[in-house]
Amino acid sequence: MNAIIKKLNNKYLFIFLMIILVLLVRSYYSVFSVFSGDEIFSMFITNSTSFKNLLSASVETTHPNFYHLALKTQLLVTSSVVWLRAFNLIFFLSCIFTLYKIGNLFKMGTQGSLLFLMPFATSLYFFRQTYTLRMYIFGILFFLLSFYFLFKFFFKFKKRFFFYSWAFDLLGVLSVYGYFLWIPIKLVFLTKWMIENNKKNILEITSYIISIVVLFSLVAFSVKEHYSTINYLLDWVRLPVFEDIGLSFINMNGLGYFRYFELPYDISTSNIIFGIIISILIIVYTLLSIPRILFILKNRLIVEKKYFQIFEVIFIFCLIILISMYSFSNLLEFKFFHIRQFFVIATSFSIYFGSLMYKNRGSKLIFLSLIYSIFFIVNIRSTAYLEYWKPFIKNEDLVLANERDVELGYYYCDSHSFEENLINCPKHNIYFDFDQLKDNSKNREYFFAKDEKYKLVPPAEAICEFLYDGVSKCSFLR
Repeated sequence: MNAIIKKLNNKYLFIFLMIILVLLVRSYYSVFSVFSGDEIFSMFITNSTSFKNLLSASVETTHPNFYHLALKTQLLVTSSVVWLRAFNLIFFLSCIFTLYKIGNLFKMGTQGSLLFLMPFATSLYFFRQTYTLRMYIFGILFFLLSFYFLFKFFFKFKKRFFFYSWAFDLLGVLSVYGYFLWIPIKLVFLTKWMIENNKKNILEITSYIISIVVLFSLVAFSVKEHYSTINYLLDWVRLPVFEDIGLSFINMNGLGYFRYFELPYDISTSNIIFGIIISILIIVYTLLSIPRILFILKNRLIVEKKYFQIFEVIFIFCLIILISMYSFSNLLEFKFFHIRQFFVIATSFSIYFGSLMYKNRGSKLIFLSLIYSIFFIVNIRSTAYLEYWKPFIKNEDLVLANERDVELGYYYCDSHSFEENLINCPKHNIYFDFDQLKDNSKNREYFFAKDEKYKLVPPAEAICEFLYDGVSKCSFLR
């Protein structure tokens, strides 16, 4: 830390302090915020599955198991929010350090590397996607490490760096399926490097391609087998529409619309129009940029370490992938690729905009850094996942619910697994079987049902009136 500070002039020292302030605010919210529903689900499904089953079978249809193995190891110590979130914070700081090393790899120096990592460090998208107990932080870190060692291999010509990059790709694919979006971009640069250097590393490149094809085939087969299940599990995600290109671009660059994909039917008309305008601009810009990218690719990018042109090529490729994935998802009616799975695209955007800040460094940097930091600090609280809204009075209200309702189990029954739900919840007047609830009703006239589709309540036994957010008030028909 002291070594870095000594290399900074007053302007960059201010930027460094802004980054530290942002990281401190982020650390506070990431460690001390309550668990969201997805995090509780991660905990429940991990606690309810043995190490043996985590190694042998998929526990989440939409994700691989590697993250759950890591989480289960952490849960052996304690299920404390602070303990579990602290690990995510360490991984996020590792991402920051890796970006700093990438900046140094491209000869940006200490001061330039601070500018380079600033869009990532101050992005509300990355705060939202990385502070929770989900696998996306793993995917982001492994992508950055793969990126770093790939270009270190290009610049140093040492095969071990190629192996490191391949190893992190393997870990990335085993963590999040969306990691595959990095592979086509990587193959473009591997091909470009071989052409520029007249290298004959056929064995290494071929083995890498074969391993990726095998992994991709296994994942594609799994997706095909579970196509309808995935769409059912992602019923809260709408099929992408045209304005999603623009809205997701704003989201991935940390500038807003952080819940639009979770509440797709609550988007105002003005926001839809704005999303359409941004989408049109992105498509036009991408089409106009293709000739420039083809021209850039004719130059010796990698040998001459032309950092900005390399990052510009990646940026345009990511725009093409974003547009293509949304188009194919709509065409195939497949909901899998949504904003969370686009973490590779979002990270690549931050790398490009970081290089843009470095390229155009000047007197406006302090002002721009200040705006970045203030926007982050002002909006971080509203960007974090909302605290679970507790509709019942604990230990008083009689409740009928689904045994898979992890939020109810965690906050009302003090449960940390599905098995604990079955044991603990009846002690708190929460039941998962109507007959059991009726036997313990103690002559009460009504109960609450957290059952949106009324599958748990026999129509001959009770009549229900919908109240709010999947909660109904039901009266017994005695």
